[in-house]
Amino acid sequence: MGLARTPSRILFNSKSLSISYGCSTVNSTTSLGHLCFIWEYLGKRLVIRQPRAASFMWYQLKNFIQSFKTYAVLSPDLKARRQVLHLLRNRPLLSSTEWYEIYGHSFQISPAVTEFAYRYLADYSGLEFGRVLPGDRLDEDLNWTKICWFDWQIALCDDFCEIFSVDLSDELCDIPETTVLALLRFLEERLPPEKS
Repeated sequence: MGLARTPSRILFNSKSLSISYGCSTVNSTTSLGHLCFIWEYLGKRLVIRQPRAASFMWYQLKNFIQSFKTYAVLSPDLKARRQVLHLLRNRPLLSSTEWYEIYGHSFQISPAVTEFAYRYLADYSGLEFGRVLPGDRLDEDLNWTKICWFDWQIALCDDFCEIFSVDLSDELCDIPETTVLALLRFLEERLPPEKS
């Protein structure tokens, strides 16, 4: 805090601290009533120390605030999701079976991958997969990276491994982000023959 003059008066209680230097007064008020300051006058230096419990509380508060900032960055953009849902609402809502019969069968996507995509891609994105078309571009049309949680690819690998016993984690960087069809073909190619 630099050099300080000798205080003429120090008033201290559990909620505030007031230091007077002749005509000028410095006030410090805290909303945390149990915080206490230890004042030591060492030569011409005034040192303020907070007890360990108080610094830990400030660390927790700072961490809590930082968590909110991080959460906003990593969570889905709900405004973008509403816009995509608004654009998709004019399309018919197909069941998993209907989606397979109309699109999956013609593009050689198995019923197992269609069912997987219908359930899990809807969970990751918040979209009704029955309204999604194979030709929809993930980022340009569906704003996929904005409307999904930041770790949707990791969740996809975990869910695919749980359902089909195939670990995709080594191919995490290879997961296509171009179109829905490209993503489904990627999953279809990794599906064991007995599950397709």
